[in-house]
Amino acid sequence: MNSNLDVWAIQHYPEELQTALSNILTDSKNNILFHNCVCSMELGGELLSSRQFDTMLYAEDSDTLILLMRDGVATADDIKSYLNEKNILYHDVFFEPLEDEYQNNNSIKELWFAREAYVLRDALDDSKQKGYSMVTYYPSINGFLKLQYITMQEQLFSVDGRNFQGMIDCPDKTVLLIDGDERSLTERQVYSILDQQRMHVIVDPSTNVPCKEKKLVRALR
Repeated sequence: MNSNLDVWAIQHYPEELQTALSNILTDSKNNILFHNCVCSMELGGELLSSRQFDTMLYAEDSDTLILLMRDGVATADDIKSYLNEKNILYHDVFFEPLEDEYQNNNSIKELWFAREAYVLRDALDDSKQKGYSMVTYYPSINGFLKLQYITMQEQLFSVDGRNFQGMIDCPDKTVLLIDGDERSLTERQVYSILDQQRMHVIVDPSTNVPCKEKKLVRALR
């Protein structure tokens, strides 16, 4: 698919699932609930193996893609209960389950996926409400998210995915900036939003492992 639907990744706060589901149009028909997805994510050349998403609601009519964290509190049954209650049509697709020894690491920060300006603003507002105003912006780091499925012959095939260009590291979350869409944020737009949100910003030019010398470019009061 490799669509660029708006991504809602439900992780530490299962109550956010209701907010995400409220975006699903009640008269929509192209809703597919995928189970047992194989998730791989790379950032700055490093594989992020301790945070995976194995359930995906693909809602094309509603411009919404909902991901559930593997081994998280929010489950596919929660999604189905909501859709059934609202009489929203959907299809269940079950892939071959992946047998491994994965264990979710709850100490990892939340990941936000920002396709456009409002998501980045919401992320920064959320951090500020928690008392955080210092962020580090990595404009040169890129990466990807792949959602696949495994066959009985142990072959992997793609279901959906995203490319990233740039990330913003907050004390409570990491915001990955989605690339490849006409709504994707430019570096100039990111700086403008950080300025408007009155954040203290450190810029790190690293493309992989963060460098030690960082440049403070803005410290607003």
